[in-house]
Amino acid sequence: LEALLEGIEDLTLDIPAAASLLSHFVADAYLDGVLPFSILGEWPGAYQDKPVAAEVLRQALERLDGRTPLGGSQVEQKQKVRAQLRPVVEEYLQSKDVGEVRRRMAELRVPEDTQCELVRVGIEIGLERKDHERELVSQLLSAAYANPIRPEEVSKGFEALLARVHDLAIDNPQAPSH
Repeated sequence: LEALLEGIEDLTLDIPAAASLLSHFVADAYLDGVLPFSILGEWPGAYQDKPVAAEVLRQALERLDGRTPLGGSQVEQKQKVRAQLRPVVEEYLQSKDVGEVRRRMAELRVPEDTQCELVRVGIEIGLERKDHERELVSQLLSAAYANPIRPEEVSKGFEALLARVHDLAIDNPQAPSH
């Protein structure tokens, strides 16, 4: 990617859309975990004397808006992760596609120490649903065990649920037995 950024000025002479395409590749490289976010923070300064390269990086960061590493306290981070994962689980209940859940977790860049939130969100959603959907959540958690959710994160997710079982029982009296 650095070599392409170095030569992007010349590439755009032959391929006018090269800058836009490269910005897309740079953003995807970050989302796929190939390119660390720290590099994206360093590159703009290195390419400020190359306007097309600087524009590529600006467009890449614009594409990543809202998908960069989470800021704030750990409680705020977990709340953000839960809010992001809820639609992922809802979509899974429709599609039954575990691969899509894995891809979305990678795309959302869910930090390893907050992956327990998939367990929590999945089971909380399952408690609101019928037996069939609870079974689907169970299948999702089994499939996600170790990839992408580390075993210790699965444990943390269940511990968080057990700590809240009385609160969950207020809305759903069957929560403890489920």
